[in-house]
Amino acid sequence: MPSFQIGDRVRLVKLGEQFLFGVAVEHVALVENTCLGYETEILGFNSDGHAELEIKDLFTVWVEQSDIEKV
Repeated sequence: MPSFQIGDRVRLVKLGEQFLFGVAVEHVALVENTCLGYETEILGFNSDGHAELEIKDLFTVWVEQSDIEKV
């Protein structure tokens, strides 16, 4: 797994189960279409090692590092 740092440009390539937890079934496709493949910078990391990403200036998400790739 690559080593990521704050400020790295990354692409979200996978949405883990936790990412979609609590998302209404009728909104899952919208979330997937909005987030998958989106390129952004890493804003930070939490104590579990999840990367903080901002998606289209709409919201911030925490994702596992295995769900992103460097661009």
